[in-house]
Amino acid sequence: MKIALSYRVDYYPQGKEGLSARQLGKQPSVPVESYARCVHRAFEALGHTVENVYGHNTVWCPQHFDIYIELDNGRDAEGNLGFGSQFDRSDIQLNIPTVVWFVDSHGHPELHKALASHYGHVFFAVWDKRDLFKGHKSAHWCPNATDPRFFYPTSWRPQLDFGFFGSKPGLDRADKMIELCQKHGWTYDVRQIGGGGYKHKWPRTCEAMNNCKVLFNHGQKHDAPNLRVLESMAIGRPLISDLEPRSGMGRLFTPDEHYLAYESYTQNGLEEKMSYAMDNLECCHRMAANAQKLVLDHHLIKNRIAQMLEVFNVK
Repeated sequence: MKIALSYRVDYYPQGKEGLSARQLGKQPSVPVESYARCVHRAFEALGHTVENVYGHNTVWCPQHFDIYIELDNGRDAEGNLGFGSQFDRSDIQLNIPTVVWFVDSHGHPELHKALASHYGHVFFAVWDKRDLFKGHKSAHWCPNATDPRFFYPTSWRPQLDFGFFGSKPGLDRADKMIELCQKHGWTYDVRQIGGGGYKHKWPRTCEAMNNCKVLFNHGQKHDAPNLRVLESMAIGRPLISDLEPRSGMGRLFTPDEHYLAYESYTQNGLEEKMSYAMDNLECCHRMAANAQKLVLDHHLIKNRIAQMLEVFNVK
């Protein structure tokens, strides 16, 4: 199958953090890795021909492809979203099957609802937002997934007790965790890695996560299982995450079998679970091994691609 895949690729110098703009300008720009690029590689690994046709300036002919797929890849350096760029072009008539995979519908519900009608097939990652696509002839829950190429266990001994890594505006979700760490004398690492979404985060995120004995998660806007959940489980670290009944977390993972859960809204039980983890790391590692096997078997990017291909009725 010949796939026209639409997703933004950012380029950023492969330099060290702390370099000046002038110094960075002398570094060669390379593609910033993303899950969209993982999707691209996953299709190619199955023998499909894939071309990224993103952007208004891209010249491409739909008749040369069998299907058009658009991926949610976040905001660019200017804060813009790139969805639906092809629909604004009068010179392109998409007379082939059209597909979109929305992963951030909790952040842009009205936009995603409005765009959905442009596509013949809609895949969405946030279970709580499924009603946005109610009535669409081909709408499918397609949860977040990860890639072991970028999230994997390491052999070094973790130096810190707890860790939480995410975008800067959302780091306050770990405030209670930090408060409890300071109360009990536990060490922690809470920060954004790589700056904005257009800068390199991998493999530094994986390295930072592996340097923590236990990883923490708190979802936002009922988005679980978010990427932090999948990534933590993929590297085999014990995870403490909020129990959110509106999210899709309970449809994929079971508390005390795959992760330690605390109450989402009040954070009741968090101190108990953190103390339990510190006192029973061996037991928590067995739980983490269960979660890791489940993720590696069923919740990788290649699994989501297989789901899509099944809907398209393509091998």
